[in-house]
Amino acid sequence: ESNSQLQTIGDSAFQNASILTSLNIPASVTSIGEKSFKELEKLTTLTFESNSQLKTIGYYAFQNAYILTSLNIPASVTTIGNYAFSNITSLTALTFESTSQLQTIGDNAFEYASSLTSISIPASVTTIGMFAFSNTSSLVSFDFGSNSQLQTINDYLFTYASSLTSIIIPNNINMIGDYAFSYASALEKIEFEPFSRLAIIGSYTFTHDSSLNSIYIP
Repeated sequence: ESNSQLQTIGDSAFQNASILTSLNIPASVTSIGEKSFKELEKLTTLTFESNSQLKTIGYYAFQNAYILTSLNIPASVTTIGNYAFSNITSLTALTFESTSQLQTIGDNAFEYASSLTSISIPASVTTIGMFAFSNTSSLVSFDFGSNSQLQTINDYLFTYASSLTSIIIPNNINMIGDYAFSYASALEKIEFEPFSRLAIIGSYTFTHDSSLNSIYIP
C-alpha cells in the first residue's frame, strides 16, 4: 500500500489520458471529481487500495472505459454520480464490498454495461436514478439485497435489459416508474416480496415485455 496523502481528485483531472492502462486509487482519496477519468479507452485495471476512504464518485468519472472488465466498489462509497460508469461495455464483474455504505446510484450510472450477466446491489441503497441499468443487454439476474432500503424503481431503470428473466421487487418499493421494465423482452416472471408497499405503477412500465407470463399485483 502507498503512503499517499491524496484526498481529492479534481474535475477532468485525467480526462482523455488515452493510453493509461492501469489505475490504482490510494486509500486516502475521499472524492473523485466529475469527468476525472473519462475517456480512458485503454484502461484494463482499476483498483482501490484496501481500507479506502472514498465517499463520492463524481458524474462521468469513468465513462467510456470501454475495455475495463471488473470493478469492485469500496465499502466507504456513499454516492456514485450520474453516468459514472456508463458505456463500460466489456464489464463482466461488478461487485460491492461487504459492509457497503452506498446510498445513491445516479442516473445512467451503469448504462450500456452490456457484458454484465448479474448484479447484486447493497441493501443500503436508497436511490437509483433513471436509466441506471438500462441497455444491460446480457443481464440475466438482478438482486436488490435483503431488507433493501430502496423505495422507487425509477423511470427507464431496466429498459432494454433484454436478457433479464425474473426479478423480485423489494417490499419497501412504493413506486415503479414509467418505462421501468420496457423492452425487457426475456422477462418471464415478476414477484413482489410479502407486505409490499407498492402504490403506483407508471406509464408503459412493462410495455413490450413479450415473455411475461407471471405477475401478481399486490
